[in-house]
Amino acid sequence: MLHNCRSAMKNKLEISDTIIHFNLDVLILRETWFNDTSHSICDRVGGGIAIIFKDTLQCREIPNGPFSSFQFLTFNLHMQHHPPFRVNAIYHPPGDNTTFIDEFLDLASDQSIRSDKLIFLGDFNLHWGSTEDPLAIRLATFLDENDLAQCKPMHTKGSTLDLLISRPSII
Repeated sequence: MLHNCRSAMKNKLEISDTIIHFNLDVLILRETWFNDTSHSICDRVGGGIAIIFKDTLQCREIPNGPFSSFQFLTFNLHMQHHPPFRVNAIYHPPGDNTTFIDEFLDLASDQSIRSDKLIFLGDFNLHWGSTEDPLAIRLATFLDENDLAQCKPMHTKGSTLDLLISRPSII
């Protein structure tokens, strides 16, 4: 599950309640507002990505980047009796979409080669599905050419800014 927590410290009880209520194995947090200078791209409050997972799962961070236009966390998630998934949590703040698309497609190209069990999810702040936005069209074309698909619409104020991208075979 993906959760926009808008400060993990301020909302730790809500985060805990969410994990318990939904009996989650994995929770990916965005907008944690943690200050991690190795992946920091903004000089304002906002951003930050974290993962919480049950201790029965194995989760290992995979170093990538850095990229200047977005924050990310790449990890292999091993679940019992299943091959590992490569998960890429993304936070792209509103702003320069051209640099973001260039950098994201570099990451996605690299990850597509490395894993068949591949997931990208997060706050892309890109108007998915727009037939007038050349960057959204460029992303859609890349997904089609690389056996990837936007899986579930996650709407924010009438636009799909949050994406869940994976191979159709693992949906």
